Amino acid sequence: MASAIHLVCMRRGLSFDGLKLIDPRSLLYRSDSWELLPSEAEQMLGGWVYLHAEKTGSSEFGGKIHRVDLLQNGISMRQPIFGIVFRVRREARHRTWRGHHNKPAWSGGLVPLALPHEIGRPKTMDSEDIRRRVPHTPKAAGACSDHLGT
Repeated sequence: MASAIHLVCMRRGLSFDGLKLIDPRSLLYRSDSWELLPSEAEQMLGGWVYLHAEKTGSSEFGGKIHRVDLLQNGISMRQPIFGIVFRVRREARHRTWRGHHNKPAWSGGLVPLALPHEIGRPKTMDSEDIRRRVPHTPKAAGACSDHLGT
């Protein structure tokens, strides 16, 4: 079953460290150098990746995972190194961190797909959308009467 993952990815200027555009026509990017268990990499296929500059901030980049490439087998006690290939999607921006919150963690770990865009539901307003909306000023009393033909 596909899963989502939130990752802390250090910024390098305007981009993220280890982020490469690999196919400009289909907007495929690869984020390199992630230590993952092979079982985690397999569960990420078809899921979503969210890149954060820090855990306390919302995601700044990400998308739907297309594939996970093995870049280097585990050396000694370390886990294998993977590159996460994903198609950029705007729905991956401005998302709060989900998963583990312990201080040194660079990953929230795998989390179940739960957001409307992750599970293929039609777009509805969720709490994050509501917080991002620009507050509007209510119309004066009677302002709707023009639409009622009065």
